[in-house]
Formats: sequence, C-alpha cells, structure tokens
Amino acid sequence: MKIRNSMMKHFAIEKARREQRCAWPHLAYGHSMIMIGHEKCGKTWSFIPILSQRIYNAIKGGNLEWAGPICISVVVNMSEGKTLAKIMREMLDFCSTDGGNVTKVVTLFDNSSIKEVSKILCRPCGILITTVELLLQLQLLDNLDELRRTNRMKFMTLINWLVNKFKFDKDQTQLIITSRLWMEGVMRTLPNVIIIFEDGLEACAYRGIKLNLEFVSATDHDEGITLLKTLTHCNLKMERIVIVCHTNYESRHLSELLKAQNIPHINFVSPIETIEKKIQNEKGIIIAKDDMLPNLKCGYIDLLICYTLTNSWHRYKARFNLFYTNCKSLDKRPGEALMFFNEMATEQAWLFCDFILKHDLPMQEEWFKHLFNFRLQKEIIQPQYNINLCTQLLSYGNCSRRSCRFRHRLLAKEAQIPSYLPSGVHVYYRQEVNQIPLLNPSIGDVCILEVDKCYQRAVIIGVDSDEVIGVRLLDWDGRYIEVLKTELYQCHEHFSTQMSQAIELRLTGLMPYSMDRLWTTAESRYIRHRFCKFSTDHLYSANIDFAFNNILFVNTIYSKKGDDLREILLNRMYAYDDEFVRSRFIDMALKAV
Repeated sequence: MKIRNSMMKHFAIEKARREQRCAWPHLAYGHSMIMIGHEKCGKTWSFIPILSQRIYNAIKGGNLEWAGPICISVVVNMSEGKTLAKIMREMLDFCSTDGGNVTKVVTLFDNSSIKEVSKILCRPCGILITTVELLLQLQLLDNLDELRRTNRMKFMTLINWLVNKFKFDKDQTQLIITSRLWMEGVMRTLPNVIIIFEDGLEACAYRGIKLNLEFVSATDHDEGITLLKTLTHCNLKMERIVIVCHTNYESRHLSELLKAQNIPHINFVSPIETIEKKIQNEKGIIIAKDDMLPNLKCGYIDLLICYTLTNSWHRYKARFNLFYTNCKSLDKRPGEALMFFNEMATEQAWLFCDFILKHDLPMQEEWFKHLFNFRLQKEIIQPQYNINLCTQLLSYGNCSRRSCRFRHRLLAKEAQIPSYLPSGVHVYYRQEVNQIPLLNPSIGDVCILEVDKCYQRAVIIGVDSDEVIGVRLLDWDGRYIEVLKTELYQCHEHFSTQMSQAIELRLTGLMPYSMDRLWTTAESRYIRHRFCKFSTDHLYSANIDFAFNNILFVNTIYSKKGDDLREILLNRMYAYDDEFVRSRFIDMALKAV
C-alpha cells in the first residue's frame, strides 16, 4: 500500500501500462524478467515498485542481520544512474520511516569513491547503482543494448560472469533486464523468466521470423504485379496469408486485384461473427485494415504481407502483433513477413533497415542500393553542384543517413586518384609575387591559403556563397574549414599535381550497426586510448586496398607492437563489415558527371 501511495503522490502514476501489469505479478513471485521496448515505454517502472517493496520489507522493523546491498543495478552511464537514484530515494524516503541507519541508495560512478562506497557496503544498505565499467555485483541490467554497444568486450565479460556467479531461480538470485532491442543469445536460458515485448517487431527478432523487403515501382505497386507473383508461390490451401493495408480504398483495391485473378480470399472489413469463425477455421488469404487488426484472431500465420504504409512507424510495427501465436508456438516454423515499399516510402524503409542492422539480421546490399538511388533521383531532378560532398559517401560509397543535406553526385575530377608528395609550398608562396588570387573557385580545384601562419594547399569541396568557400586541407591535418574567397590563391601547376601530405586513411567497409553509421563517443575514446597512442617512436603500417578522392582505404592498420586495428574493432566493438564498398566506388566513379 505504501509503495502504491508513493507512486501516486510523488510521481502521479495512477494507471499501469499493460507491460507493467504483466511484469509486477511475475516479479513479485521472485522470478526473472526481460523487457524489450523503446524509450519512455515504462520499462523502468516495471521494476521500481518491486525493488522498493523488497528493500522496504528488508529494512522495516530494524532487524538488520545482513551486510551489503539488497539490490544492485548496472546502468549505462552516470546520468541515467543519477535519474534512477533520485526516483529510488523518493520512493523509499516516502514509504519507509524506520530502518535505522540503513543507507537506502548507494551510487558508484567513478574509481575515486570506491573506498568510501566499500565501507558503506560493509553495512546493510538498500540498492547499489553503478556502471558496467566498475563490474561490481549486480542483479538488474538497465538498457542492456546500450551496455553492449558501448563496450562489447566488457559486456560479454559481464554476461559470462553473471551466468557463472549466480543461480537465477525462485528463492535464489532474481535478474531483471530492460533493453530497447532483443539480443539473441543473451539470457535465453533463464528459468521461469517472463519476456515482455512492447512491440511485435521486436518479438519477431526473438522468434526468428524471416523479414524481407520488396522495393517496387509505383506502377507495380498499384497493379500488384510483384504481389501476385509472390502469391503464386504460396500453397493457398495449406497456408494462412494476411495482407495488411491502411484504408478502405486500399482494401477494396487489393480485393479487386485478387478477384481478377480468381484468387479466393476474405476481406475482413468489419468484426462479423460468421467471418471471424471462418477466419479461425480456414486457411488462405485474409485482407485486413490496420484498425481491424485488434479484432483479427487468425492464429498462426505463414506469411504476413504489409502492402501499404500507415501514418506512423509505431502503427506500422503494430502489424507484427499478428505473430503472437507464432511466438508462442515454438514447435512450428516461425513464419515470414514481407514488406512492400515504393519510392514514396523511404522513411519507413530506412527505419526497417536500421532495425535489421541493429539486430544483426541479414542485410541485403540491394536494400542499400534502393535507398541510395531514391536519394540520387531527387538530386538528378534538383542538382546541387555547389554543396559539399557527403562524407559518408566518401567512406562507404553510398549514404544511408535518415536525412542528409550534402551532395551525393560525384564530379569527374573528384574521382581522380592522387599522385605524388609535394614540397616547397610554404617557401614559394611567402613571396607576394606568387600570390595570385583565385577569381572563380569551383569544386575540385586545388588552391593555396594561409593557415596557422603557414601556406598550404587545400581542395575546394563546396561553394556556399559568392564569398564563403568550403575547403579541405591537404598538407597538414586534413581539416574541413570555411574561408573567404579573398583568402584563396591560385595553385601553381607544379604543386597541384602532387599528392597531399595529410593522407586520410579509412578501414574499408567497417561501420557501426546502424544506418547513421556513427561511432559513439565511448567507442572513439576507447580506440584513441587503446590503439592511437601517438609519440615519436610509434610506427604504424598498413596495406592499401585502393585510393579514392585523396583518401586511402586499407584493410587494417598495425601498430609497432603488432596490434590489429580491424581485429580490435570487430572483437571489442559492435561493428559490421560491409563487403561491397569497393564495388560501390567503382560504380560511382563510372557515373561521375
């Protein structure tokens, strides 16, 4: 009662979400739980009442015959830890007025406070909240997917330590895991565990349901050409197929397409009892709208076809709730889902591909091509020759950002291979007679400018206005900077054909598991400390795969000690190896304008 009153008074929580209603009874019996869902879906409040109740029951009455914390929570970072600590303090301060000198909430976020925290842990205390880096004892893993992404090596050490250290069962250790993503192979063998999914698409990743995309033209989509070909390969007498659309018009249109081909089907447009019984008892094709899906009790599905779009990604994912029976029927084939997208559906297609990558599911190169081609088609209609070239394009041969304001069509001179090392630029341009202004700068031109009291070469990468020019330095650090047009000088032919001294090296095809392809700050910091300890006696070696646009692509980089950078990234980070990068650059160079 005190826990409930605390939730209502301090946090204005009067009604539990459905996921929380599933979690609380299970946790109250001492069983373990895994909850998968997006941010702010109620994951944290699925365990806070139970933790608070456990701590309150242990310390009430002052019978303190133990040492150490009752609960231990591992969080992603200090910010999340402080938020959880604030909530737990308010919960426990309100619902417990006894307990003696028990420290209800203990936090540990840096090494400097280990001694002080160790003394506290020698006495009875409520909950310890810490980070994975410190690897102290724990029982609750909050946002497990972020822990894995931040440091794969420590994550696996943590999981192996957990499995070997504790026995997770009733009256033993209780484990609670929250995560935004389902991760195959993590905690699948927990006894009496309840797994709660906030959306059906995540449950599909858990069940192993095959997910496919089909990119079609607007004409194909309207006439159902690919859809009808797909249905001809199905056994309509033995399989249950559900085709989902969004509006009444789309539902009628699909029904007419099937009727024209004499394909039997049920158009589920209203919850009529006779139709519902027929759906439950017969195989074949069912056409259903999104707003009818909660009433569609069709049982096991062999194939789900998402044919048209919805008005939101959240509602689109709700279609996969139809696989509920598939997820419970572990003795049957998982089933399949097929999503149709045309050139107007780039947003949903991007979100789906991002989901595939983050779950380490098979990602087709053809999907990358379609998404990138949609972006190129827009630039063909509206050319953007004066805008900077996309840096992701120069790293991977395409751009898979959700949105990008940079240029993606390559100019012919940008596809040229670099040649030789320069010399004498600064000495030559210190003489004013050689400082000839560059009057008509254009993208790809090599020019001279003074940076940090030294004359050096740069290549023009963007002309933002008549006065502001974007350049990349060639002979020092490869920075991208913006300068005034009046600061640029003509580059003598002797220097313009020579290769840059500041050579940019990139590992061919190595990228994070996301469509944005952004490494986290923690990942970058780890590589700097683990591998890039530059000093006068540090030597690095690499074999060049190919060169493109003044960038050298290498398979890996070796340190003087023999450390392999690629191996470090693949083994210790959550990295994806894209094998199609070189072929994309070849294709891009051939199509340069």
